[in-house]
Amino acid sequence: MVTFFRFETVRQFRAFSYEIDVVDRLDRERGQIAFIIQGVTAPQQSLAATGPAVKEVVYDDIEGNWEIAIAGAKQQTGFKLRVMPKTLRLIEGPESGFIDVSLVEDVEVVRD
Repeated sequence: MVTFFRFETVRQFRAFSYEIDVVDRLDRERGQIAFIIQGVTAPQQSLAATGPAVKEVVYDDIEGNWEIAIAGAKQQTGFKLRVMPKTLRLIEGPESGFIDVSLVEDVEVVRD
């Protein structure tokens, strides 16, 4: 089981599909994940594409209660999340309007 955290800008870019530069820190003992958003970077491919800047961070097997902290250049916020085998629950929402949290509970089974 893996859990994806997807970061996506509200702004739509016209020339390239930029990537959000995110540094992440996982502390399994404390049940904390910190994301530091450092800006956007140019795509590594030279093909033109439109859309928002995106970054996905994937974690294996993070069941339980988690405190999520997100910091940008000028703002920070956090929320609490419960990860269960087949579902996610938002325990406590973000403290500010800096981010929107959407939970997507789609489970895709991939077999070798």
